[in-house]
This record gives sequence, C-alpha cells and structure tokens, in this order.
Amino acid sequence: MQVTPQQVANCLQVCKACLQACNECYAACLQNSDLNKYRDCLFIVRQSAEICMLAISALSLDSMFCSQICKLTAEICEVCAKICSQFEQDYCQACAHACYQCAAACREMVVH
Repeated sequence: MQVTPQQVANCLQVCKACLQACNECYAACLQNSDLNKYRDCLFIVRQSAEICMLAISALSLDSMFCSQICKLTAEICEVCAKICSQFEQDYCQACAHACYQCAAACREMVVH
C-alpha cells in the first residue's frame, strides 16, 4: 500500500493540532493545585507532544522511518487519549480528541 501526498498532508496537519492540544493540556494541568491527581496525564501528554514533534519532522523530511515513527506515534497518542479522557476538564477532553485523531491519521501512514 502506497501512502498518498494527501494522507501525508493530513497527517502533518493532525500531528500539529495534537502537539498544540497536548502542550495546552500540559500547561493547564500544571496550574491545578492537586498535581498528583494529574501525574499520569502530565507524563503521557509530554510523551505524546514529543512523539508528535518527531512525527512532524519525519513527515516533513519524507524520512525512510515515517512508517515506524507514525506507528509509535499512534500507539502513544492512543494511550494519551485514554488517560486524558478520564478527566472532565475541557483541555483534557480536547487533548483526548486530538490524540484520537492523530492516532487514526498516523495509522494510515503505516506501510505493511
């Protein structure tokens, strides 16, 4: 299966939106008085943001490792979405939604 330029463009756009949502969630969670409650969220949101940056770079460079990086990005974003969706705050819900979209777009980039 060959990946189309439209799929690459879509994945780039979705990864950028996910990166922004993760950063916004991270910054907002840090403002909470009970940081221990958000410990798992903070940890996975940072990892998700980092892997999104790597995916954006790989996609932009048309890296030979895009498929592997996007596979890992999908896995991390899926975990992040599950954790963030457990919190009722708007920024956590927005992050979960962006992560689910990112995971789906990245899965389309995986070449078997």
